[in-house]
Amino acid sequence: MLIVIGFLLFWNKRISRASVCKIYNDRIEFKCKFWFIDKHRIIKFKDFGDIVGKQEFLQKWFDLGDILIYTTRPNLLTTGIEVKNVKNYKETLAKVKEIIQDKTGKEV
Repeated sequence: MLIVIGFLLFWNKRISRASVCKIYNDRIEFKCKFWFIDKHRIIKFKDFGDIVGKQEFLQKWFDLGDILIYTTRPNLLTTGIEVKNVKNYKETLAKVKEIIQDKTGKEV
């Protein structure tokens, strides 16, 4: 059991290191390229829907969390962006919400 948990922590850490999320004037862009994982998502602010944060059991121990950004026009390929294992999860989520609220003018 510990080997499985250790592997999952290792795997998630590698995916987190391979992920980049940038906020531009008109869009949010997310890229993740690691082994066979190759994700590239763009959400324009006009299509922005909601932003949600979540923490799983092990993430709470390390002050990590996931940030999920949804669109108003979900489709099969781009339902949104999931940024996994963000450090200082609560502070980062608050900053991202503030930036998106300034860019979109919507209450987040």
